[in-house]
Formats: sequence, structure tokens, C-alpha cells
Amino acid sequence: MKKLCLLNVILFSFLTILSAQQLQGSWSGELKTPVGELTLVLHIQDSAGVYTAVLDSPDQNATGIPATKITFENQQLHVELAHGAILYDGKLLENDSIRGTFQQSGMSIPLTLHKGAVKEKVLQRPQHPTPRFPYASEEVTFSNAKADGIRLAGTLTRPAGDGPFPAVVLISGSGPQDRDETIMGHKPFWVLSDDLTRKGIAVLRYDDRGTAASEGDFSAGTTADFATDAAAAVSFLQKRSDINSDKIGLLGHSEGGIVASMVAAEDQNIAFVVLLAAPGVDGREILMDQSALIAEASGASQEQMETASEINRRIYDILLQEDRSPSVRDSLIQLLASGMPESTPKEQRLTAAESQADQLMSPWFRYFLSNDPTRYLENVRAPVLAIGGGKDLQVPAEENIDAIKRALKKAGNTRVATKIYPELNHLFQHATTGLMNEYGESTETIAPIVLETVTDWIVNQVR
Repeated sequence: MKKLCLLNVILFSFLTILSAQQLQGSWSGELKTPVGELTLVLHIQDSAGVYTAVLDSPDQNATGIPATKITFENQQLHVELAHGAILYDGKLLENDSIRGTFQQSGMSIPLTLHKGAVKEKVLQRPQHPTPRFPYASEEVTFSNAKADGIRLAGTLTRPAGDGPFPAVVLISGSGPQDRDETIMGHKPFWVLSDDLTRKGIAVLRYDDRGTAASEGDFSAGTTADFATDAAAAVSFLQKRSDINSDKIGLLGHSEGGIVASMVAAEDQNIAFVVLLAAPGVDGREILMDQSALIAEASGASQEQMETASEINRRIYDILLQEDRSPSVRDSLIQLLASGMPESTPKEQRLTAAESQADQLMSPWFRYFLSNDPTRYLENVRAPVLAIGGGKDLQVPAEENIDAIKRALKKAGNTRVATKIYPELNHLFQHATTGLMNEYGESTETIAPIVLETVTDWIVNQVR
């Protein structure tokens, strides 16, 4: 009997070790969200029974998101990621797969992960530039003295010849973006740079602070901080002999449009400003409209939309208060948890709500919520081109372009051109619904008519 018990202990230990070995490695699966499929990759390491993990979301250009908690007992895997308020619970099966549930913001979605090398998606992106290029491309760095001298890295493309050339700085939208503004396999800033440089315009595009090759901490920054980065890019170009310092302009996409307006309001030497899907109203209004439009396009009922709108309104009211005490966070947590499905266990709802509350109370979010772009637009004297997409669910075109026009009129700026393309989305792709799943599904990076409009307008400004 003792031998049998010993054999059982040895066998149990062997199976435990074997399971741990099976768990270590890379696991990937397709998450079917209401707005499309996302590839997720979970990398698990086992060090003497202590597990660590990081999550990649290649479609969102996000890598190395650390797990804050991971347990594995009786073939059951539990993973928590504070960033994004993500939970994953699954069971390790014999066929090198984990069948489980992905939870975020109170939403539960089945997700099966498979072990092994991640199959790279073959994405059709026919607009991405291909060699040989009839212009020079230079890797550059420049420092921002207003941010402790952090160095930002980018690419400067300039036409053939000695110059000096007119130039434009490209400024990306919300979230940490690389110099190409890569999203779901698309590289819109690379496409823009190529088109502009072929037409005689030098282009500087750069990695956001704390992203890719740039120094700094993105998470601690606000829109105002990002404006100092863009101003540093302009200053860098002004010092170059191959750039015409009197003909340097700005092009901002989404939040980057606010940044462009902030810089142009301060620096009257800016030669021109291009606003692509840029907000013209404050962040609160943008987010309320955005949530409603996405919910409607996703098929939410009127009751669901009204409930979500009321919760969002109350959340923003709390965040717009000056109070920074712990009680504010507690109020947010309770409010966020109340909006999650009751079928989700209370503990999981609170965990998700705590993570969301921390994100909502970040410096960037609170600044963005109250920031009104018209404050800067009313001081912009440079020529402005503002373009929107009629199927943009993130920054509704008509409302925001109208606000931009009113602010520029108040500034006495008569050199203003605007255009709304009815069939284009937030990325200026032809779209059916405008939902974000179409971003990656589309083979179009930027509609040719938008490239033509932007390039021709800039060329006319710098003649």
C-alpha cells in the first residue's frame, strides 16, 4: 500500500510538472468582438512554478502587456491584466489548447488559445510604398527641452536635390503610435509621407514619446505635453539648411489635429495646418457622441444606448470635478461596476471597474475630457484645411468641422478649406458601417481622393 501511495505521489508530481511544461510557451487565438476579430497572443513563462505572462495584440500594435496575476491549478488557468481590465479563465486541454473566456469591461467572450508559433496574417496593403524611392530618407532624432530633454526618433523624407524644401510634420492621434501611425496593418503616415515627398514636400514623422525608438513616458503625458513634442519637431526642421524655415506646416490626425492647432496658435510662423478627422468640440462631447454612434452601428437597443449614455454622463461629471480624493475613485468604481452584466461575478466586476477607474483618472484622460480645441483654433492665423469622413464614428465629421469653421471665423482666418467625404471612415477608408473592424478588413489605407486633396492643397500653400 505504501508503495502504491508513493507511486501515486510520483505520478501526480510528474503530471503536474508535465502540465507546467505544456503551459509554458506562446498561445494565440482569435477574439470575436462586436466590432470584429482581434488576434491575441499570450506568452507564458514558468520559473520553478512561478508563472509570468505578457499579452500581445498585434492588430492593435500593442505588445508586451504584462499580466498582473497568473495562476495554474488543476489544469485551470487564470490570468489578470490591470491594463485594460482584462481577465482570462480557461482549461488546458490535451490537444495543446486552452478553452476559456475573455472578460473586459464586464463583457464575456469565448476565447480558445492554441499553442505554437503564431500564424502571421497575410494582409493586403497595396498602398504601402515599395522601393525604389525617388527621394532621400533619413533616420533622425531631436530633443524636447520642455520634457527633460527626451529624445524623439523619426524619419525625415525629402525630395531629391539640395533644397531648401517646404516641409510638414505629421502628428498622430490618440494612444501611443509609431511614426507610421500603424493600425491593424495599415501605415497611413508612411503612405502620406511617400505621396507628399514625391510632390516636392519634405516630411517628418516621428514615434510618440515612450513608443518604439522614442524616449519618455507616454502614460504620464497629456495633449499639452504632446504639443511640446510637435513643437520640438518644428524647431528641429527650422535649424536644417535643407528645409525652408518659412514653409513648415503641420498635419494632425484625430487628437493630433488638436496638437497641431495648439502649436499653430503659439507659433505664428507655422505656414499651414491640415486637420484630418480632428475634434472641434471638447473631449466630453466627442466621447458621448462616439459611444452613441458606435453602439447604434453595433446594433444596440435604444434602452441599452440610453443606459450607457446615462452612465457615461455620470462618469464624466465625476471626472470633471476638481476633487482628486479616494472617494472619487470609489464612486467611479461603483458606477462602472453597475453598468456591467449582472451575470458577471461581483468580484470580477469590481476588479474590472477598479482598472477602468484608474485609466479614467489618468492625467491624459482628465485633460482630454475638458479640453476645448476652439481655444486654440481661435488663435490660428495660418491657412487651414479640415477634412472629415461621413462614416467617422469616432469624431463625427459634420459637427466637428462646423465647430472648427466657427472658431477659425472668430479668429478672422479666411484662408480655410473644408471637405467631408460621405463614404469614408475615421481613417479615411471607404466604409460600410464605419465600425473599427472595417479598419483592418479594408485593403485601402487612405482613399486616393484624400491623398490628392491633401497633397494638392499643401503644394498650393508653399508655392
